[in-house]
Amino acid sequence: MRYIKIKPEQTKFYSWLDPFGYLDHITLPGYFAIGQIEDDEEIEYLISGLMICVCTEDAIVIEWLCIDPDYESKERGEGFLLKAYEIAVSMDKPKLCALMSADMELGNVCNNSKSFFTERLFEKEEAMIGEWNALLSDVAKSKWLFGPGKLPETKSLGEVKKSSLSSFFENIPEDGDAYPASLMGEIDIKKADRRLSRVIVDDDEVCGILLIQKAEDGLWPVFLYSESENETKALIKGAYEEASAKLPADTDVWVRTRFEAVGIILEKVVPKKISDRYLLVASVSEYLSLKN
Repeated sequence: MRYIKIKPEQTKFYSWLDPFGYLDHITLPGYFAIGQIEDDEEIEYLISGLMICVCTEDAIVIEWLCIDPDYESKERGEGFLLKAYEIAVSMDKPKLCALMSADMELGNVCNNSKSFFTERLFEKEEAMIGEWNALLSDVAKSKWLFGPGKLPETKSLGEVKKSSLSSFFENIPEDGDAYPASLMGEIDIKKADRRLSRVIVDDDEVCGILLIQKAEDGLWPVFLYSESENETKALIKGAYEEASAKLPADTDVWVRTRFEAVGIILEKVVPKKISDRYLLVASVSEYLSLKN
């Protein structure tokens, strides 16, 4: 049994272990997927499991873990956990977490996926504010977004000088509020859509920015910085207008966040919270003490 990091072009071989489409996220900030394979004399190897994670500021979060039911699920699942702990140690992350929800359990680990983790050092629970999903056509109904009042002008990401963007991300101003990707994966501006992402600029200085990435399942806002509610509104409205002019009205927009302030904004734009998720948390230092 061995493990490989799955490349985007390899995801089609693992899709049967991913009924909810989590593999679509591996192009988003901080995401990666690990495949578990068995060597086989006749056909070279067999795929036996899949784990999809996101790297956050202080943790590795397991979003999806699925084992081929033909194999002993608990044993294979434990192998994935050991691999996840190794990654957390190598990246100096103090926590390993599992994303849980009342409406969706991790796949085929065992009959009770929560107990699988709680019996293996995942003893603490942490709140995650929630998850939103809406269609572009839903955004058009927001009275908050399309109410009266003048808003700052926004530009597309492609219209802004690279030097201005570099300067901003090297030293994000403390005057405003910055909200990284939903689980705080590192931002790669090269992956942001250059037309849909919007920026507010004053004398070549970035004052506000909303980065949006495309995935197979729709649009994902991954970073927001603004210094006022009006700027937040201008960035979201600018992105919507650009997207609605180029994409179908039934295009999905997804946001998953741990930030209460982002949740308040989303309630005004797309009041369609689809789940309350939480994290089961294990201490990497406790794992190391037991290992040693």
